[in-house]
Amino acid sequence: MAAFLTLGIYLIGRLEEVRQQYILFGPPPLRLLAEASADSTVHCELTGTVLSVRVSGEKAVLTVRAGKDAGKVWVSLENAGILPVPGSRIHLTGKAELFDPALNPGGFSYRDYYDSIGIWLKFRADTCEALSDGSPVLKWIYRFRQTLSDSVESYADPEDAGILKSLLLSDTSEQTKEERDAFSFLGLLQIISLSGLQLVFIGDLIFGCIRKKTGRKIPAFFAGLFIVFLLSVFTGFSMSAVRALIIYCMRAGAVFLKRHFDFASAGALALILLLLEAPLRIYTSGFHFMAGILIAVGIANDLLLRFLRIRGGIFRGLFTALSVQTCLLPVRLYHSFCWSFLSPFLYALLFPVSGMLFILGALGAAVGLVFHPAARFLFGAEHYFVKFLRKLTDLGNQAYGLTVITGRPSLVRILIYVLICILFLVILRILLNRRKKVTEDEEMHISSGIRIGTAVAFLSVILFGLLFLHASPLKKHTSEILMMDCGQGDAFLIRTADGTVILSDAGSSSDDSFYREQLAKTLLYYGIRNIDYVIVSHPDQDHISGLTELLSERRFHVRYILYSEILADDPMFQEFFEQTEHAGAVKLSAGAGKELAIPGGRLCFLWPNSDSIERGNEASLVFLLEYHGHKALFTGDISSEEERKLLPLTDIDILKVAHHGSRFSSSLDFLTAVSPELALISCSKYNSYGHPAKETLERLKAAGAEVYTTQHKGAVSVFLYPDRILVKPLQACYDNKD
Repeated sequence: MAAFLTLGIYLIGRLEEVRQQYILFGPPPLRLLAEASADSTVHCELTGTVLSVRVSGEKAVLTVRAGKDAGKVWVSLENAGILPVPGSRIHLTGKAELFDPALNPGGFSYRDYYDSIGIWLKFRADTCEALSDGSPVLKWIYRFRQTLSDSVESYADPEDAGILKSLLLSDTSEQTKEERDAFSFLGLLQIISLSGLQLVFIGDLIFGCIRKKTGRKIPAFFAGLFIVFLLSVFTGFSMSAVRALIIYCMRAGAVFLKRHFDFASAGALALILLLLEAPLRIYTSGFHFMAGILIAVGIANDLLLRFLRIRGGIFRGLFTALSVQTCLLPVRLYHSFCWSFLSPFLYALLFPVSGMLFILGALGAAVGLVFHPAARFLFGAEHYFVKFLRKLTDLGNQAYGLTVITGRPSLVRILIYVLICILFLVILRILLNRRKKVTEDEEMHISSGIRIGTAVAFLSVILFGLLFLHASPLKKHTSEILMMDCGQGDAFLIRTADGTVILSDAGSSSDDSFYREQLAKTLLYYGIRNIDYVIVSHPDQDHISGLTELLSERRFHVRYILYSEILADDPMFQEFFEQTEHAGAVKLSAGAGKELAIPGGRLCFLWPNSDSIERGNEASLVFLLEYHGHKALFTGDISSEEERKLLPLTDIDILKVAHHGSRFSSSLDFLTAVSPELALISCSKYNSYGHPAKETLERLKAAGAEVYTTQHKGAVSVFLYPDRILVKPLQACYDNKD
């Protein structure tokens, strides 16, 4: 206990040390140069020591300690050839650049994540020169890894290679993003990854088998340690792998010393040691999931199984899944924003399947080195396990009705949920102590009835969490207009305190993964399942690509689709409607003179006129949002000619600048008449169109508008309060160029 207290005090000191270092001294000089450069990059040379290596196909990813000028650096090495190994010194030439921040609410911030583990820059290496050799043992390990990878490619079904390489070698290069997202959505990503729990299980299995066979502890310990270390090298010494190494050594040490092994204590020590190395890991999702798994398996599940006297069988797997899902629920909702009722059952069913996949895959890859027919047989049998895995995952992802979307809950709500879980476990502990006084016959009679009650109690806690842990609503009479960062395109999400959700365009011509990586995650972040109105200004891909996927997938429910009435016969619109015909949304044409009432306000459609002859951008659907005294004008891609036809429109608060800030839109006469306080421009940072045009920015400034662009600020949230307007750019903390 004293040792843990000492480590805790030291850890607090380390956290304060890191915080002070970051505030007083800041990042290393090379990071500051990258932040100050126009394109956030610096061409330079680096010399450093390799800390870890991960291989994905022909690409290698290295972590290099490059001295005080650069600190730790993430290095991408294409066409690696002969790989450097940990401990070797290398000289690199190439380009250092900043990691990408979160582009939209709910998006993943690579910059924050790597900052938290002390890696300040990513470096795209053009050349790599070895200055000294690393360990010969590590060289052999990397060659052996490549040999196993070749064996998987030779004998496994091509469709299975991605999952098998991820599970056996921690190589995700051949696994599609869609497949990983499908498992992640159900909280099953560890099923197809080489996780820390699997490493501990493998090490224990080898240790137990050799010890039982030979009766000797030392050879058994080192054999298990070698395998766990070997697989940890494959993962690039990931956080979960290091944790597994520590827990395995603790477990083996308990056997040597003939002491009781406590998983919770060993896991806590592993987490503390990881934090000592990088204290800011405490803010990362990976650390939160590790802590949740530790509490679930080491405390809640252990207490539950002892209380119910379950030693094996399907009930053990089911109650373990319940423990894991209960403890991980706040972590899942905080980082993934949704939860499926199928998750506990799929986890209980598929975790053993994952073990079979690993065993068959490892045997197949190893046997393939010496006896090809046996390898083909093993991988052939494994194909059916992979097929079963995919079928159940597809079933879970298609059962949208069994998925609860909560959004990101507040930390206060999470704390209340945690306190209730602690109270529940305390009650369980008290009941367990009382049952020790009951006779064996009475105990067996009670346990059969208590199992059902306990399962219901756990499910009740989960149900309470799903009802309680949800995103905070907007304040009364408040609305939010979110200009999403979609690259070169438009996407505006409008939410009101009355619960109305409007999506005005959602597309990108520069980001093919915009819907999957940005739009879907933003909707989940806010806890949005139902979208009242989707407004399509015109059918260009930079306005509808995300909408096509949104309506095709049907994860979210759309009530109405509003579109420009004079573009109804446009071939691109017809194709859009064909692709989304199964969405179940009601299609309504709109144009000048039509209005739509919403709680607290209305939508007034101003363009196009029913007799207009314009087509394409000029026929974009233009509408004015009025909500509790505020006005916001959305102009699609119209030009200055169509803008003049909107007059005598006057005095608006917010202008969605037409056509991404093109010089052919936003005339000075129009801007003077509408006199916007805020001007929002959506465009890519490196677009080839020159958006926004310098002339447009000058006209907006002359009209007195405050301009926000996604190319510099990322997503921008505009909150409309009854008495004021508040603007919150997502990347304001990163931008130092305006």
